[in-house]
Amino acid sequence: MIGFLNGTKIGVEKWNKIVEAVNSTLGEIATYDGQVINAFFHSNSGGTTESVTDVWGGSNYPYLVPVATSGEEAYTQYHSEVELTKDELLKKLKEKYNDISIDFGKDESIQIIDYTGSGRVKTVRFGNRELSRSRNKNGIRLKISKFYNIKRK
Repeated sequence: MIGFLNGTKIGVEKWNKIVEAVNSTLGEIATYDGQVINAFFHSNSGGTTESVTDVWGGSNYPYLVPVATSGEEAYTQYHSEVELTKDELLKKLKEKYNDISIDFGKDESIQIIDYTGSGRVKTVRFGNRELSRSRNKNGIRLKISKFYNIKRK
């Protein structure tokens, strides 16, 4: 063990890879149309990168468009699944949106409204609230970016 990086324990081998990456790119910059780019980093794209506007809103960067990625399958959060009871879901949503109400008897009470260019959920309806991914990022802590199905029980 060598220490921590952003709160995660890392070993000597991983630390050496980080040092090598930094040293091998020292003094280099990335540009697009002659301008220095904003080079955002993420540890896992789930198989496809995302447009910056669909993550943070604001200005679009023409060099940050959805593209297929590979080699991330071993990442522990590449796939995750959560199962919530109706009461658990409502309680979690009410932590952030105390006025929310869901009629679980209606099929349309929980539904995906639209998707981003990479196929992630952009907006989802929970009862009387529509939540967008970018607004939700620091909100209720539900991973709503890639629903494959919603099961009703």
